[in-house]
Amino acid sequence: MAIYKNIAAATTHTTLVSKRDIRNYPSGSGGHLNKVTISNYDNTDSCDIKLYLDDETTEHILARAVIPPGATLVLTDNLRFDIVVFSLKIYTSTNADLTVIVT
Repeated sequence: MAIYKNIAAATTHTTLVSKRDIRNYPSGSGGHLNKVTISNYDNTDSCDIKLYLDDETTEHILARAVIPPGATLVLTDNLRFDIVVFSLKIYTSTNADLTVIVT
């Protein structure tokens, strides 16, 4: 099962995988992800993103990048975390439109 999120033109924090919520977790066990794909489908605006783990006291940054218009960032290496402790979130800080897919 994959998780799809559209993030439309806003500066926002978006939860991709909630902690302790196994029902919405792609692989159904532990904290193992196969891939996180972040696509900027905006025609003109770049997007500053921060993908991070949140334990409600500290943000643990996994990736920080600027994604140009029409480009996609794919993360596939060492994507494991303790789902009982952390939520997987993304912060976007520009007006670009994104699609995030977590598998």
